[in-house]
Amino acid sequence: MRAWMMTAFVLAGCLHSPKDTTTKTTAETLERSAAGGAWRKHFLAGQYALAAEAAWKAKLDPMLIGLALEEARKAAQAKLAAYPKGYSVLDEDLRQEAWRAFQVEVRIACLYGPVKASGTLAIDDVIEAHAQVNNEALRRLLLQFDCPVEPELRDDIIDAAASDKLDDFAFEQIEKAKWDAEKRSAFVAEYFATGYVSAFGQWGYVYPGCDRGLRAVSALRPPPENVVKMLIEADCEEGTFDPSEWLLPQEEARQYFFAAMQSEEYDIALALAASARMGDEAKAQLFQHMLRGHWEYRLKAFLDRHPEEHEHALAIALTLDEVRIVGRLAKTGEWVRRAFDRALELKLYEDATIIAEVGCDDAFRKEGPALAFKAALDAEDFVIAHRLARRNPDLIDKEEARKAADGYHDWRARQPLPPMKKLKRKKAPKCAVEWPVDGSECKR
Repeated sequence: MRAWMMTAFVLAGCLHSPKDTTTKTTAETLERSAAGGAWRKHFLAGQYALAAEAAWKAKLDPMLIGLALEEARKAAQAKLAAYPKGYSVLDEDLRQEAWRAFQVEVRIACLYGPVKASGTLAIDDVIEAHAQVNNEALRRLLLQFDCPVEPELRDDIIDAAASDKLDDFAFEQIEKAKWDAEKRSAFVAEYFATGYVSAFGQWGYVYPGCDRGLRAVSALRPPPENVVKMLIEADCEEGTFDPSEWLLPQEEARQYFFAAMQSEEYDIALALAASARMGDEAKAQLFQHMLRGHWEYRLKAFLDRHPEEHEHALAIALTLDEVRIVGRLAKTGEWVRRAFDRALELKLYEDATIIAEVGCDDAFRKEGPALAFKAALDAEDFVIAHRLARRNPDLIDKEEARKAADGYHDWRARQPLPPMKKLKRKKAPKCAVEWPVDGSECKR
């Protein structure tokens, strides 16, 4: 009733203005009377945020905003009282109702608050509610409506938002807070970290990852030299990534590519190569790094995740004469034959036999070992030819197998015998006495 009387008083003052007012004053009067009606309409409907906004825009008496804030606080406290006490209680419906009620209170207090202390009052209410309801969305309201929070509380809310994978919200608030380069680097480093310790204290990231980390780098732009160190020490996830979300400068992306390759994070490195527009040259370096590190099993898993790179990887492996790897990873008979032929060129007859045996071409599994044996026999490599004949006796012609055996035995007969070791006789120890007590013979 008191609110209605105050509203009526305000409206009466607006409507009974002096007759000699100017056109501008008349317009302001009509506007204020309309705002007063809007305030009363929203207030009676329980739409306290809209009522406060109407009073704030029309510059009505701040007490009207205070009345809306007081009613909003009562509604929020009522919702909080209805929530069961206990930190482990998770009633989603009640949590949402409490969040909506506190959203109205925080919006009025921090955007339209009649006095500066209104924001502080809303902050205290939200912190108390968060302790009971256990909903981080409540604390995020304080930053969404620019409440005057302390820097420590702001950092804690940002950290918790990143922990909940609300990266865009965290990046936006960091920009508003105007963090320096050192603080931005410490924040971004948490995405690349292998542990669960946060740079800001109690929360920590439960799901860190290099994909999110590079998105953070794109948004917050920490010094590139710091990002290089992060990638070298990172433990990145595996999979496919969309580099279009990273928005990295080309030169920086090149630096990050080499850092990721150095730390053997090949999936991230492949995406960074695309981000830096490095082309096939970068992919060749990537595959060479894997092959020279003897990471065949990792190369196979990598190609399973990136089948579009399969042909390119096999071509690089073949140029490095990694014929066994090509033979094992080949998915077509053509690549099996190419690896087999290259092995024969390198006179790796046993490798050629293995390539034929494990390759995906069923018909070539019988033809290949015989061809490898014939190539070894023609090259007069009787040691390997004899070994291959004994390995696949059913696939080799008997006469040619006998020829290989004869050649092998002739080769063995020509080999010099290893020198015999000259045995050294131990010298008898000198006797301490003329006649040893134990009866052993001693040198006098």
